[in-house]
Amino acid sequence: MYKVVLTHEVLPGKLAELKAWFKQQDEQRQAQDPAYTPWKRYITVFGSVHQIVIEIEMDQPPEEPWLSGYAEFGPEQLDGAQGEFLKMIVPGQSELKLWKALDLS
Repeated sequence: MYKVVLTHEVLPGKLAELKAWFKQQDEQRQAQDPAYTPWKRYITVFGSVHQIVIEIEMDQPPEEPWLSGYAEFGPEQLDGAQGEFLKMIVPGQSELKLWKALDLS
């Protein structure tokens, strides 16, 4: 089992918009795939800074751990949902961790 943990700093004033965006994306994904289960998401507040943490569990490690959308492109270069999302987070303040469960038996 693998877990991808994404952490993003939300732009000031964009938290409500980001929450609505997640809800809309979940509804679209569930309409396309009734078995879809939304990923776990958490909001952490440090003073005036809001961070969103997204956890995704999977059986196999991701082939490409989604680096290009965060590292190489600005939101003006992306179309669709990815670009909408990037317009709500602080550039350069994202983190990706890939965890693997160990079999200790």
